[in-house]
Amino acid sequence: MGVGDGGRIKVGALAPLSEPGVVAAGQELVAGMKLATELLNAADGPAGKRIELKVVDTRGSPAAGVDAAARLSREGVHVLVGEFHSVVAATVAREAEHLKVPFICASATLDAITAERSRFVFRLAPPQSYGWRIYAEFLVSLKTRHVVAAIRPDIYWTSGAAILESTLARGGAALTEIDVDPLTAAETLVAGLEALSGRNPPPDAVLLLFGYGDRLPAILHALRIARRDLFPGRLLVGDPAGRPALPDWRQLAGVEAHGVPFLAYERPGVRTGVGRAMEAAFELEYGRRPSFVALEGYDAVLAVAAAAALASDDDPEALCAALREVELEGTRDRFRFSTEPTGVVHQQWRWPPVSVLCTSPSGQFDLLREVPLDQAHPT
Repeated sequence: MGVGDGGRIKVGALAPLSEPGVVAAGQELVAGMKLATELLNAADGPAGKRIELKVVDTRGSPAAGVDAAARLSREGVHVLVGEFHSVVAATVAREAEHLKVPFICASATLDAITAERSRFVFRLAPPQSYGWRIYAEFLVSLKTRHVVAAIRPDIYWTSGAAILESTLARGGAALTEIDVDPLTAAETLVAGLEALSGRNPPPDAVLLLFGYGDRLPAILHALRIARRDLFPGRLLVGDPAGRPALPDWRQLAGVEAHGVPFLAYERPGVRTGVGRAMEAAFELEYGRRPSFVALEGYDAVLAVAAAAALASDDDPEALCAALREVELEGTRDRFRFSTEPTGVVHQQWRWPPVSVLCTSPSGQFDLLREVPLDQAHPT
């Protein structure tokens, strides 16, 4: 007998759907989760059970995420899925442990989410220490010598900067941080870069490690002026957190949109049979291709369905046990939740596809670096 309540599998979907969260990311997650739910239900659902998806806005706020998880638990959901913001997902993971409700983290990467090794927490996105190291290795491959991190310090951005700094140092490059307030980031960045212009070596890359929202055009414009006036050579602008993959980014960035490398958890153009069917359905519904964030949301619901079909009843421990056993074809590859004796690989997909893509004038993304699965290295 599959898990369910009156023939239903109740799924609580968490996503940032209002500011200060990254709304486009939340919308992509929800689009993927809803599409998976619709297609699974159209095929009579796992073990004949109907998936019921209840979406709650976390607003990019840890407190709102905890409140959402607690409310969904009181409403009797069998599992929590989703979330994009690492600071939210980390607090939800701790709340899931407290509530004893399974949580499948679809799109947040902070190491602590799985490093705390909760038996109720599972993750599809790679840990930050894996993906961001790949991004730093890409910068080293470009012969980058001095990277500037424009940062708004918090647990996510600060840990990301530390990963970048240690990897860059091994490649002979330095990292300098400029603390920014998003409201004045354009001015702060120009002043900080001007102060660094006499350094040897001078900055040759700037990474955006803060939430910029609709201030992105002013920030990118200021960096273009700095490139022209302060650094006549190359000054790469990068966004390792993957935000240029989101559908509104190019429209927001405008004429400054091209040439920004970012991390994506997919291999461009490479889809499984499940992925091709998902992409076709997504294009029919939304008139465009899904971002990797939408793929993550879709895969999270697939994991719920596979576990629900395998679990003996609706007990949370039974569903967690089933999640530990499932192996299934997702949109980007086959996956299962692996566990190693120590570290961040705890009920973690090891490893999702990772690539460095770049915005381009064509409207598509150029592939700059890809990590073949058979060369993926552990954290």
